[in-house]
Amino acid sequence: MSDYTKAPRIFVEHALAESDSFCFEDKVHHYLKNVMRVKDGAPVRLFNGRDGEYLGQIEHAGKKDMCVTVIKRLFPQKAAPRKLHLLFSPIKKERMDFLIEKAVELNVTDIHPVLTLHSDIRKLNSDRMRLQIIEAAEQCERLDIPTLHPAEDMFKKLGAWNASVSMLAALERFDAKPIHECACDTECGILIGPSGGFSEDEKQKLAKLAYVTPVSLGKNILRAETAAIAALSVIALS
Repeated sequence: MSDYTKAPRIFVEHALAESDSFCFEDKVHHYLKNVMRVKDGAPVRLFNGRDGEYLGQIEHAGKKDMCVTVIKRLFPQKAAPRKLHLLFSPIKKERMDFLIEKAVELNVTDIHPVLTLHSDIRKLNSDRMRLQIIEAAEQCERLDIPTLHPAEDMFKKLGAWNASVSMLAALERFDAKPIHECACDTECGILIGPSGGFSEDEKQKLAKLAYVTPVSLGKNILRAETAAIAALSVIALS
């Protein structure tokens, strides 16, 4: 079990401690049994967003159940990362899947779908989105799981926003500083518009909010998911 880095990495709700045993739920059982084809004695890596990451061993890989024993802790839980919020208008399925995956990889801690005048999608499957967030965290080896907030009207969301937390709003065709010139050393948010862009009225209202800083992502008009990744890449990796 020395080369545990190639073992499947699984998020669990259970508390984790050495010598604990438990059985996986249906979806995880299906994944391990039918996709990864693990056998008795196979290693798995386990994390729950609270207790760090642990190495486990499959004790029984049955057709209807799969149980694991926790062997040892691999990594302690890291200190809470800097809060980084992503506010975005929902887009079409495949592109939103991509956006969520990359947001998790780029250390977003809070994901906020917001509804704007030009939003393409207004009904979201929050359970599916949470599963996508978990899968992305499993793959990129994060120890924490970003929080998914309920979708709501953009200005309702911003009306309840903590004014001490700065918000960088990507406003195309607007007098705005390049995003790389805007500091975000502590908790902050990034706001990305819908595929059709913000309306002129929305832009003006956003620019008047004291905690909102309009930013530019360059001369080209970017797709919504590209804009999110471009903004996050500057802020999250700075």
